[in-house]
Amino acid sequence: MDKNESLQLLYESIRCCYPMYHWEYDAALCLLYTDCPDISSQDDMLGWLHFSEILCHEKDNLNIYPFILDTGFGLRWITCPFLEDGVLSKYHLIGPVHTGAINFPRLRSYLTTYGLTNDGYESIVRLVKNVPVVPSQTVTQYAIMLHYALTGDCIGASEIRVLSREDIFTKKETENYIGEAMGTWATEQQFMQLITEGNSDYVEILDKLFLASGGFHLKHEDEVRKGKNSALMLLALTARAAIRGGVSPAIAYALQNEYADRIENAISIAALQACSLQLIQNYVDCVQARRKNPKMSIAIQNTCDYIEINLQKDLSIFHLAGRVGYSEYYFTSKFRKETGKNIKDYILEKKMERAAKLLIESKLKNAQIAELLGFQSYSYFYKCFREWSGKTPSKYREQWFE
Repeated sequence: MDKNESLQLLYESIRCCYPMYHWEYDAALCLLYTDCPDISSQDDMLGWLHFSEILCHEKDNLNIYPFILDTGFGLRWITCPFLEDGVLSKYHLIGPVHTGAINFPRLRSYLTTYGLTNDGYESIVRLVKNVPVVPSQTVTQYAIMLHYALTGDCIGASEIRVLSREDIFTKKETENYIGEAMGTWATEQQFMQLITEGNSDYVEILDKLFLASGGFHLKHEDEVRKGKNSALMLLALTARAAIRGGVSPAIAYALQNEYADRIENAISIAALQACSLQLIQNYVDCVQARRKNPKMSIAIQNTCDYIEINLQKDLSIFHLAGRVGYSEYYFTSKFRKETGKNIKDYILEKKMERAAKLLIESKLKNAQIAELLGFQSYSYFYKCFREWSGKTPSKYREQWFE
């Protein structure tokens, strides 16, 4: 069986499953042949969809493996270059297909970027309505089969690429940003080192970091969304640097989850900047606290971390001592020796710090905060907070909004 017979058998076999058609273009991208019955609506598809730009790009690369031409809205053609004596001779295409339901309003919006006329758009719509839906895996398998029919070579699915017009421009933009990206990486490393050391001089490099890193650059995103992306990246960097600086993963990730929620709920750039500054300082404080007492045993450090993220749970001495396998007497003695504080005083101080934070940052009522932190009565919470801060909970909250 010669090449032409193999191709014909392949095309007929495919059409037994899906109404897909065969197209041949020469190296100059002139249509040589197609068995598509509605050629009038598709003879200039390479021009409509700017596929010629992709094919010219691939021609320069002299890549002999097949690929999938993708429109960006789901319409696809299997494409296989054919070389004779090492020179590109033809392009063989099978299609079109699409891989899922088409959203026509989105299709019209997308096609406006191609500068299509109304007639061009209507031609594409007629085309799209009549093409089959084919699973992506099956499309890849057909590409492998087309390559084999043309060359006799067996290749794997990993050799099949999906290419769109945007890929070319993205590659060019990426090349332009390589120098900038290296500068961003160096700035990030500098910033992370300061956090790891618990060094408050991070402020000096922070502006530079904000300018260097814009988060994930997504199309059509607004400024607040872009700011959230940058803040989330900053949060991840800071959390990992703090872990390197001695903060336990339990604390670092608990803080990360808390601040991630606050970032997502922010409604302005100003709120995001304030949140970013606060989260960095919070992590620096944690690193500094660890470095003040580097000889703290793992058992006591584990207990401090547990208390920090479980202030609403049972924090009785019996429970805490049991967690680390100590008797109550030995545990309380060891805790005081290593932290310099009585365990009950330490817990109360942490609860007061958390209460102060909630009074400033949340809309919870005072009684709700007391209940959240495990106080049996609001009056006891009120008394403790006043002794700790010198102000009543209400007065403490009001001072931040005057």
